[in-house]
Amino acid sequence: MMAVTANHGCPGIGEPSELDKLTNNLLQVQDTFLNHWTGDRLQESLQEHWQEHQLAVQQGRDKIASLQKELKDLEQQELSNKQVEEVNRRRLQELREQIEESSARCQELLFEKEQKEKELQAETAKYNQQRDLVEAQEKATQARLRELNKAGGLYRDRLGLQFKNIGGGQLQFAFTQLDQKDHNRVFLFTIKIENNKYNLTDCNPTIEGLDEMVEELNKSNDLMKFVITTRRKFKGLL
Repeated sequence: MMAVTANHGCPGIGEPSELDKLTNNLLQVQDTFLNHWTGDRLQESLQEHWQEHQLAVQQGRDKIASLQKELKDLEQQELSNKQVEEVNRRRLQELREQIEESSARCQELLFEKEQKEKELQAETAKYNQQRDLVEAQEKATQARLRELNKAGGLYRDRLGLQFKNIGGGQLQFAFTQLDQKDHNRVFLFTIKIENNKYNLTDCNPTIEGLDEMVEELNKSNDLMKFVITTRRKFKGLL
């Protein structure tokens, strides 16, 4: 084989052969690897990689811590939101109950108001009815008083009749000139107009059939007839 290599062109004398060059290159690589990579350079490279690794690990831990903190904050926020939601739910329920209670009370008040209005209307109608009745009675009383005054004027001289209003809706009728022995002797009776009716409150001296006479007076409303009949009854006592 050396003959073949020599035949293809051997280097000149003193020039390194290809094998020598390769050998030298391998030696240089070996020296570089052994001295450069197994010495200080290797330590420096390992230190750099270790620092980079530590930095990456620390960054990873920081990231994990940040994520854990964010997760915890979110969990607390969720818990807080749930608590707020529960408080709001209870408050909403309370408000609904208060609204229902207020609505029911409002309905009760409206019903009471309607009842009071009905009662007031009934009382007003009753009052108006009583007022109208009183006014009618007052008018009737005044009319009868006028009638009595007129009767008194007509029969004062003829029958010896005098009458006067003694209060409380009462009229007193007094007759004289009945007793031939004593023309000044007084015969009297008192009538009270009440509830649009005649009532006899006094009669002196007492005569018979007064109740029937008063009943007939209220039926006929003929006061003059009652006065004449009473005078006749008084005269009959003599």
